[in-house]
Amino acid sequence: MDSDSFLVDVEQKPANLRTFAHWLDHPRPLDLDLTRVRRVVITGLGSSRFAGLDAARELRSHGVAAWCDFSSANLGPLSRDTLLVAISASGCTPETVTAARERGRAQVLALTNRQDSDLEMIADATMHLHAGQEPSKAVTSSMIHSLLGLHLLTDWLTGQARPLAETADRAAAAIELLLDTRDTWLATMAGLLDSPDGVHFITPARRSASASQSALVIRETSRRPSTACEAADWAHTDVYLTLNKDYRAVLLGRNPYADALFEWTQPRKRSVISFGAQESRAQYSLRFPHDDNQLVAPLVDTLLAELVGQRWFHSN
Repeated sequence: MDSDSFLVDVEQKPANLRTFAHWLDHPRPLDLDLTRVRRVVITGLGSSRFAGLDAARELRSHGVAAWCDFSSANLGPLSRDTLLVAISASGCTPETVTAARERGRAQVLALTNRQDSDLEMIADATMHLHAGQEPSKAVTSSMIHSLLGLHLLTDWLTGQARPLAETADRAAAAIELLLDTRDTWLATMAGLLDSPDGVHFITPARRSASASQSALVIRETSRRPSTACEAADWAHTDVYLTLNKDYRAVLLGRNPYADALFEWTQPRKRSVISFGAQESRAQYSLRFPHDDNQLVAPLVDTLLAELVGQRWFHSN
């Protein structure tokens, strides 16, 4: 990652979202036969897989047989009624390109940010992410654009018509506001989360990509330990870290399982902040416009980790 370019990439997110919103107003139809699709396999690595996990979960909630796996896994030859969605911002992730090449009889849709890439050459159709150049080589805009692109595919497969262009515009405005006001909150947030034992991101299952990507951003920018945890699962897996670690956590959005979290963190004086919801028991809560919108909020969630991670990098 080029740290000097990273903040520039982050600050370009609103403009990139508005560009994608313009495309989403009149999206180009895919050169695919979606009527024959009975199951969807989404594949990728890193941020691409994070986005795919949320999309597969959403498709299943609408009765579509869908799952997401590492592109390095052996997906096997897929049947004719399968759609393979291969996600790679660069379009040249070797494992993802190989998975697309070995698709069997399945149709392949590529989600990529690079035109004329190896992945596009193999795929039957391509959805370009319009996420800008991202010169830092870190995934900033392309991650959230993948979420939007997968929402659009879900709508096409399930007959929905959600206002995705408006969603992108609203997320752009929220990110812009947070960037413009960062001098009033960023130092406080970074201080509350500063621990040699790392920072943990907690979110409900429906937006697990937000927590996983946020943790990845912290590791990538500041080279500090960071993990993600599903909100209900926290009491079964991560609660143990609050005993003898300097535990610091971020709640992304409203957490219906927060009681269990604070039952353990409050007596042990562990620091928990809330981003995207008001939480009276947190040390700090920061809200943003439309943070109660389940389409908009995940597009904004990762901004906190990006700005905190970048600040920590330059303070090391």
